[in-house]
Amino acid sequence: MLLRPLALVLFLLHTTACVATVPSWYLAPPADTASHLYGVGAGLSPLNARQQALIDITSRLQVRVQGRLKAHTQTLNGQVDQRVEQQVESENAAFTLSNYELYESAHDKNTFYQLIRVDRPALMAGLEQQLNQHLEQLSQLRQQPMSSLRQFRKLNQNLTTADTARALAGVLEQQQHPVPDLAPLSWFERRLAEHKANSSILLEFTDTSPQTEAFVSQWLDDSGFQVSGPNPIAILKFNIDAQPARELFGQYHVRLDGKLTVVDQGQIVHTKRLTSTGVSSLSEAQAKAVAEQQLLKQIAGENIWQLLLPM
Repeated sequence: MLLRPLALVLFLLHTTACVATVPSWYLAPPADTASHLYGVGAGLSPLNARQQALIDITSRLQVRVQGRLKAHTQTLNGQVDQRVEQQVESENAAFTLSNYELYESAHDKNTFYQLIRVDRPALMAGLEQQLNQHLEQLSQLRQQPMSSLRQFRKLNQNLTTADTARALAGVLEQQQHPVPDLAPLSWFERRLAEHKANSSILLEFTDTSPQTEAFVSQWLDDSGFQVSGPNPIAILKFNIDAQPARELFGQYHVRLDGKLTVVDQGQIVHTKRLTSTGVSSLSEAQAKAVAEQQLLKQIAGENIWQLLLPM
């Protein structure tokens, strides 16, 4: 009769020994203070656990991190000193989270646990420095004299800079840290909105069919440009030169030479030449129509900004 209770005790001891031990500081992390932020993470490796701990902190800052995150880690006793680089994917902003300590760590079975501590004043000072760098970049753009077309392109090229600056400013405001003058960012957002509302391009066609003209107009519209409106930021000319048709073995061959010309403030800034050949057994007109369709396919594959303002 004593064998059954003894077996039950041994079973319970074995079961308890097999249960993973989760650190108490992982279940109940320390509260953030004026001097430090705390984050916990778990993963299949120390790097995975550290990444989750960093995300734990950045998520509370209401900022999603994108791009390369560089940090200097060290244990409290100074025995571990290494630099790590890791990727944390997200949507809105990119910033460097630095000067954090590996405060506690544990390993049980196949799971690693880490508790990290970030110097809060140092973090805010670093974010402010990054924000100032982005604002300086926008300020330089503001001071550069350029045509409306070139400014529109520059604005689009600096969208990530502006988005990051806005996100960093939001973090500093949330943390009640002084925010630098955001005048360059406000100017950028205002100018971008104005350009988007008035980004018209004047189209001029020569020897093109109504179908081609409608296609090019729709292509520009799909790219975010208006095809009519006051004060166009550029002129886009498209003309087609048809070469004499040739008839070979009952097939009509027609070659078309197309040319796209971009005019900015009265000056030609780019010319793109296109060539296509159409073949048809029905007629010369049908062969020309086939060739024109080939030209349109080439236009559809063009990057709009590479066409308007190639580097």
